[in-house]
Amino acid sequence: AGALVVLVGFGSLGIAAAIGFDFRIAAQRVRVSSCIQLASNALVLALVGYLAFEHLDHETVGKVWTAALAVAHLGVGVAAPRLPRVSAELRRLAFVLGVGLADVALILLLDDVALAASWAAAGVLFALIARRTTDPMWLLGAPLHLGFALMHVLAIEAPASALVEGADDMAEAAGALAALVVACLACARLAGSDVRWRAAFAGSGAIVLLYLASVGIITAFQPDPVPQAAPVQPAPAPVQPPPYQPGAPQPYTPPPGPAPAPEAKVLDLDVRQQGQVLLSALWSIVGLVALVVGLRHDLKVLLLGALGLLLVTVGKVLLYDLAALESEYRVISFIGLGLLLLAGAFAYQRMRPRAADGGPPLPSAAR
Repeated sequence: AGALVVLVGFGSLGIAAAIGFDFRIAAQRVRVSSCIQLASNALVLALVGYLAFEHLDHETVGKVWTAALAVAHLGVGVAAPRLPRVSAELRRLAFVLGVGLADVALILLLDDVALAASWAAAGVLFALIARRTTDPMWLLGAPLHLGFALMHVLAIEAPASALVEGADDMAEAAGALAALVVACLACARLAGSDVRWRAAFAGSGAIVLLYLASVGIITAFQPDPVPQAAPVQPAPAPVQPPPYQPGAPQPYTPPPGPAPAPEAKVLDLDVRQQGQVLLSALWSIVGLVALVVGLRHDLKVLLLGALGLLLVTVGKVLLYDLAALESEYRVISFIGLGLLLLAGAFAYQRMRPRAADGGPPLPSAAR
């Protein structure tokens, strides 16, 4: 309790000193001294407080202390606009420090899916604040926290190796990726009239959704785990037959038994190959559909994304499927991809923009 009182008192004095200097002498721009005072006060309080409580065997209290410190700085950033003498930059600095401390507190308090979902929700919150305040600076916090959530998912729940070996826990991977998809689509809706941000958020959500479907397919087509073999018992010592005596009955020797069953395979390649063929088909179909939609509605960003996905699919078939799959699966993969590429080329020839007089297609520079 004594350590908590000292930390609260020291922190309150630090915040009061940083804001009080601006409040006493009004200025249009933030003072460097006030920023240094506020930032150093937050960092020292967070680090010293957490280490002190951890040393006293109160690690949970240290985590809660970091979260409370984040709430305090967020409160200062929200309440400071009522003080007209305090510069806007100092208010933003207090809010940014509160957000940074909140991110650290989330790392300390949460893990796995809860942490990824919390960061995704923080991204939506920033997009909502940007729409309510009409300040585009707040929108920068949305991709930052969505990026944190994506990095966590790719490192823990659904790494890139899941496209070959499947996810260790598909329920957690699906929950984290689904939360990220919902957050991206919500940010796209909150972006309003900003076409670039809306396209970036919507495209990110579509990519994450495709990754979720890909991981689900590969995880579903994984071989069953090989059962553990029973421990081998040591063979009994051979029984020495009695010495041969003329006229005495000989002991019965049983015939040899059937040959032992072959051991189970460690990898069922047929199952995994089916999953890889379905994955290539999924990417090809999604790329073809995106290409058709982009051509029909003249969406250049969607066209570029579709062509990029088809190019990635071709690279996967040539570099991975050709080397890892058996002959019949390679044939299926190549035929399916070829047919879809032909369909895409046909759609492009029929649907691309043409000149007003019905002449040849317009070059890209004339559109």
